[in-house]
Amino acid sequence: MSATATLLVQVSDVNDNVPKFSEAEYQVEVSETESVGKSLLTLSALDPDEGVNGRIRYSLRGGEGRFFIDPVSGMVSVAGPLDRETKAEYSLLVVAEDQGRPARSATATLLVQVSDVNDNVPKFSEAEYQVEVSETESVGKSLLTLSALDPDEGVNGRVTYNIFQQSPSSDPAVFELDSSSGTLRLVQALDHNEVKEYSLKVQASDGGSPSLVGNVFNTFGERYASFTVGMNSLWSLPNTSET
Repeated sequence: MSATATLLVQVSDVNDNVPKFSEAEYQVEVSETESVGKSLLTLSALDPDEGVNGRIRYSLRGGEGRFFIDPVSGMVSVAGPLDRETKAEYSLLVVAEDQGRPARSATATLLVQVSDVNDNVPKFSEAEYQVEVSETESVGKSLLTLSALDPDEGVNGRVTYNIFQQSPSSDPAVFELDSSSGTLRLVQALDHNEVKEYSLKVQASDGGSPSLVGNVFNTFGERYASFTVGMNSLWSLPNTSET
């Protein structure tokens, strides 16, 4: 005589698998004006273990507090204001850790490129420039070179110069400003008896769209004209030259 029985063998899970990301490195680009809370991408790691041994939680290392990862979903979002001129790239370490005991973890690299927005106005390097010009100075003489800087990238930071007002006006103009170099030249003879002072309004424009403009005001006066550039204000120096 014989008998049979069914033997059920249950194999219990051991936390013997490490979470695995689909990529070793992820890259994403974000505008420097992106709002806090904006979702950038979702990272995912898999762990074939069962139960808590395969349950993954995510965390970030690095990033200076500018980014946040949802510990459950793996969604990465903007957590703080960005400024490409301060920092153009962030390299973060993403950690995926299972909930086993002991826990096992894996890492991947996340590179965040901060893209430029035309958010900076050209700024002149000095609050004030001065040069003395004799009324007998030859036509074509370079008087000085203005310099304005724009920390934006590419065309957004490419600065051009122009005189947008001369007072008193003249035709042709007395002064010429090189749009690329910012060099100011005398293009007409000066005559103190006719005009004692010229006031020029100069602007530096970047190549962004829309273009941002920084203005300065220049004053030429007296026999030895004082030339002064002041940011957003009119400056006039008294004549101290002897006739």
